[in-house]
Amino acid sequence: MQKILGLSRHLTVLVAYCATTLFALPSFSANSPTETWTVGRGEANGKPIFVRINMALKPNDPKYPFRAVYAMSFLHPTNDGRPEKAETAKANEIEDQLNSLIAQKGTGKFVAVQTHDGIRKFLFYVEDEKSAHDAEAALKVPKDYKVDLNITKDPTWMVYGKIRSEHERVRTSK
Repeated sequence: MQKILGLSRHLTVLVAYCATTLFALPSFSANSPTETWTVGRGEANGKPIFVRINMALKPNDPKYPFRAVYAMSFLHPTNDGRPEKAETAKANEIEDQLNSLIAQKGTGKFVAVQTHDGIRKFLFYVEDEKSAHDAEAALKVPKDYKVDLNITKDPTWMVYGKIRSEHERVRTSK
């Protein structure tokens, strides 16, 4: 793997896909039983980066024009920025809650997860800013933890499209 320095997070994710081997995982509790999730592992700024993407979705769904990223910082990450076992469980709880509050209610699509440098980010595309804020307000965050929300208008699903197309490019070049 190559060391990646000074790149934006979005570009870092794309480069991580280029530099890694990807493999399909079976579906898990997400939007529907027909989902296909894929995981990539790479290195960014000397630390491992893991990205999981829902490949069953098609970019640019006009019903969901807003990108909502929920970021959870780990309190006790390992030296390489990964969560310890207890914190992984807490992040999984947050993921399950967000999935229930957004995707399973039909107000958005759960598209990707990134873990890097002591932070786990959950990426959704939602119908409006209110639905993203409502999910944030309804979250039951474990004591001492905080989840930050960043909402951006992205009607073309630019970030999801880039991650997905890079994954497909890497997969077909093997």
